[in-house]
Amino acid sequence: MEQFPEQPTCINLNCERPVAYSHTKKSGAKRWRPVCSRCHLASYGAKPLDEGVVEVKKTYCENIDGRLKEYKCTTTIPYKGALELDHIDGNVLNNFPDNIQTLCKVCHSYKSHLNNDFKKNRARLLKDKPGTPEYRKLAQDIEKLYQDNGL
Repeated sequence: MEQFPEQPTCINLNCERPVAYSHTKKSGAKRWRPVCSRCHLASYGAKPLDEGVVEVKKTYCENIDGRLKEYKCTTTIPYKGALELDHIDGNVLNNFPDNIQTLCKVCHSYKSHLNNDFKKNRARLLKDKPGTPEYRKLAQDIEKLYQDNGL
């Protein structure tokens, strides 16, 4: 299994900055944005991208080709904020451009549901904590979430 740094670098081409911190989850796991703070600000027009940096995020949903099994995107994208960066393999730490695709919010949610990405990341975060009270509480929360959502 590949090892990834705790704080990956920005996914944008030619940007070597570490990704921006987003928040800490209840489990204590840190949540990182896929881009650095400078590129995040540039993604919605607050600042320009640094010279030579190429944004990985597209201006359209890449599922227009029907890559998500039997579902082809038909969403109208009114602005870039309606698009999200998806980690193709479901691993939020695998921050390499060939593992990133741009999806609209609907397709991203659908893909995560199809591939159980949420479950994979929870399992990855918990694998080193079996037997601890945190682990048991998180396992109970996950079980309740699955039951509440019919999963």
